[in-house]
Formats: sequence, C-alpha cells, structure tokens
Amino acid sequence: MTAIIGFCRENGAFLAADSARMNVDSGQLEKAPVKKIECLRDGILIATGGLGTIGHQARDELISAVQLDNQTTSAVVEKAIEIFSAAYAQSLILVPGHKIPLTCILAGRDDEGKGFICALGSAQSFKPLWIKTVGQPYFTGSNTNLVIQEASIVIHELKSSNEKFHLDEWAIRSMDRISKLDGSVQFPLQLASVTDQTLNLFPVHREHAHVTGFSTAFPQL
Repeated sequence: MTAIIGFCRENGAFLAADSARMNVDSGQLEKAPVKKIECLRDGILIATGGLGTIGHQARDELISAVQLDNQTTSAVVEKAIEIFSAAYAQSLILVPGHKIPLTCILAGRDDEGKGFICALGSAQSFKPLWIKTVGQPYFTGSNTNLVIQEASIVIHELKSSNEKFHLDEWAIRSMDRISKLDGSVQFPLQLASVTDQTLNLFPVHREHAHVTGFSTAFPQL
C-alpha cells in the first residue's frame, strides 16, 4: 500500500510518503525502502504511488522531459498525463488484469508563485485534480479512506495542543497510526516541502525531531 498526504501552502506545498513498494510481478512488498518523492524541477515536487518500478520509470521520464525547459505548470501537467497514461497502458500489457493503481502527484509553486497540488491517477483516467486553496490537505493511498480518517484525526489532536501546525509531526503521527492498521504502510517516511526553501528529507523515522521549515498555520476544518 502507498500512503501519501500533502498540504497546500501559500507559496508552495508539503508532501509526505511512506517507503513501501509493491513488486508488480510478484505482488509482494520489496524489502528495501524507496523514495517516492523527487524534485521534478525548481519549485515542483513529484510523488508516485503504485506499480513499483513502472511508476518510477514514468517519473524519471517526466523529470527528463521537463527539467531543462521553461514549460508552464499546465504544460508540465499535460506532459505528466501523457507519460503516466502510457505507462499504465503498458503495465496492463505486461501484467494483464492487474488491479494495482498508478498515481502521480505534482506539488509546489505555480507560475504565479502560489502553492498547488495536482493529482493524477489511473482510477480517474488521469484527469487532473487541482488543490489551490491555502490550508487544504490532500490524502491518497491504496486505501485512501484509511489515510483520510487517520490523518484527519491527527490534525484535530495537534490543533488542540499546538499553536502552529507542524507538518512533519502530522505526517509521522498519521503514518504511524495508518501502519498499525495496515502493515503494508511502512517507515521510514519521506518528507518534502517547497516554499521559500526546498526541504526533502529521507529516511525519516518515528523519533524525527521537528524541523522549523515544516511549520505553518492550521487548516480551517
């Protein structure tokens, strides 16, 4: 199972992902932890979930296609749709009838300097889901309802005890709860944020000490 949570900020975005990867051929979890979040280009992160190496190959192809050019954010999203749609179609040829979804999440700062998250998934035929409201969380995973449930509970818990929303603490506590209900979600985590500075931390374990750059205002729930 993949579990990814995000948060739209005024001038960027935050993403957190677990590190478990499923082998599409064997249907088994791989032993080594994997990074699911990379820098697509300056100011934009990309996260992938599902289909293991197939998803990561599509991610790397997209990085190569847009890293050195001046394409708009919308053009980058269109390129992502093209590449990930083709990768998913190819996966059905390689492993006919498989039920593993493929997800691509782009997050960061758009052409106007405002934060965004854009999610593309095979379950929605890679139709873009845009999040541009400051303070809006994002949740996805092989069991999205579980991710929403546990990460939302943690937001309320933190809001009752903290003045600032520590996104890294939110991610660790949320993933810890999710992993206890679904053993296929595994630590270490990867935490990444784009604002005035870019942070990309891996591996992050349960004892991680809070980093100031991950603090923001609480969402209005």
